[in-house]
Amino acid sequence: MNIDPASLFGKAVENLKTVLLPEDPPNDGRGYARAHNFLFDERVGDKRLQDYLQELALAAATARDLVVRHTRYYNNRIQTPAIPPTFLIGNELAFIDLDDETILVKVENITELLDSFVRPDRPDRKSVYDILKNSIQDHNDKNQSTTDFKNAKAFLEDWLKAWNFKRDSRPVFAALEEDVRDVMAQTDWEEALRTRLGLAHMNPKNDNLYIALMRYSVKDVRRAFENMRDAGVLSAFAAPTVLDGRIWEYFFPAPVPNQQMLATCGRAMPLESLLISVRELLHIKMNYHLEHFCKLGVLTNPISDHSVRQLRNDHLVHLRIETGLMTFGEEIPN
Repeated sequence: MNIDPASLFGKAVENLKTVLLPEDPPNDGRGYARAHNFLFDERVGDKRLQDYLQELALAAATARDLVVRHTRYYNNRIQTPAIPPTFLIGNELAFIDLDDETILVKVENITELLDSFVRPDRPDRKSVYDILKNSIQDHNDKNQSTTDFKNAKAFLEDWLKAWNFKRDSRPVFAALEEDVRDVMAQTDWEEALRTRLGLAHMNPKNDNLYIALMRYSVKDVRRAFENMRDAGVLSAFAAPTVLDGRIWEYFFPAPVPNQQMLATCGRAMPLESLLISVRELLHIKMNYHLEHFCKLGVLTNPISDHSVRQLRNDHLVHLRIETGLMTFGEEIPN
């Protein structure tokens, strides 16, 4: 007896609600959160869903099978040197368009890249970080004929060459600068921006995390897009969907306000109950350049204790009020 893949998938998603991982706090709502992302994402079109189900090839309606196979899908199709389906035919419901002059910001974890630049004369990541920070300052402040400027430029060019080579083609999460400009100006911008953008994965526990805040324009992304048209890329930008990342309780699909407003960004769920959200989007990979460096910083503290249930239920209230769609989604029960 053949079982319909969509039916098998639906049962596996329902089973996901009650599954907890070993590191999950008890009764925290994370299982429901992971399932809700599949259940209430309105931007996954029929073609993309069918392609996903075909590649998922579930063998059983279990949460474990779903998690294992979704992880495989993410590794093979999203975290890949190839163009991900995010920007190809079949994902048109998620495509968005933006004005060329719109400024985007992206928080990058550069800790591992710092380690790759360790040398006898810069023996640890902190010393490399200091050189990187000083090089950016010297490049911006010094006369171009000075030795300091030339040394800084050479180091930064080596850094960017290594960084751009290391990055794969997975969709890049970014936010609109105008939504976080106030946070960027704070003295504790690192933790404040992490909270506002919901960056729960940037959670130092045993050591500091070093981050770079990158700032660039939509036009910068479009330049990369023009070079990818021959590869079948249809859009440089898309709203995030549940199929564009790992199964992750801190992702929250944003509702589509109405049929006349399909081209809208996603909304990041903050790590505090702020009843505020930031517009977020995905874009194709582009190479970083010197002018894209905005700030460097260090995250020293882990994220604050919180209940995923409370964060998501509060964020749901905000999304419903913002869009007027009071029946969107479902609260996580106690």
